[in-house]
Amino acid sequence: MARSPEDNARENIDLMLEKAGWHIYDIKEANIHAHREIKTPNLKRAECLRQAILKKAFSGRLVS
Repeated sequence: MARSPEDNARENIDLMLEKAGWHIYDIKEANIHAHREIKTPNLKRAECLRQAILKKAFSGRLVS
């Protein structure tokens, strides 16, 4: 089955976030205690950031 443009964008965004030091997981598989640098996890904020990046990517305002 062909991947949607949103799937491709999510994969690219996840790669960029990982390069920036973020640990990206599916919310259902996330173990928020796995990394020592996580003291107070804020998964909602991380998802909001991801959604904002997607919105910019699809509106043509994301510069790579």
